[in-house]
Amino acid sequence: MEALELLSIGDAARQLRCSRRHVYELVPSGRLRASRRAAGAAWRIRAGDLARFLGLPPPGSAYAPGDLLTLSEVAQLSGFRDRCLRNELKQGRLAGRRVGRRWLVPVTAYARWAGIRLPLAK
Repeated sequence: MEALELLSIGDAARQLRCSRRHVYELVPSGRLRASRRAAGAAWRIRAGDLARFLGLPPPGSAYAPGDLLTLSEVAQLSGFRDRCLRNELKQGRLAGRRVGRRWLVPVTAYARWAGIRLPLAK
C-alpha cells in the first residue's frame, strides 16, 4: 500500500523545480492529480501522484521523487551538450519529463541510458 504523504503546492514546486504558478496550472488541467478537503481549501498532492506524473517509482521504493536531475546536471555527468540531450529526450532514448521550460530526468533513467548499474537501496 502506498504511503499517504500529502504535499503542498510549494512542496510539489520544489520537487518539480518549477514555480508554484506552474503547479497551479498543472492541477486544473488534470495533468497532475490533486485534491481539496473543501471549496477554497489548499490543494494537496499525494506523493505517489507526483511520482506517477514524473514517471518515477512510487515513494518508499528504491528511488523516490527527489532523485531527479536537470538537463544541465545530466550534461555535467555525461559530457554531452544540452542540445544532444534534448534530442535524446525528444526521440525517447532518454526518459525524462518536461516541466515548464525545463527537463527533469530520473536518476534511474539516466543510469539506464548511460549503462550504469545502480546499487539497490535498502
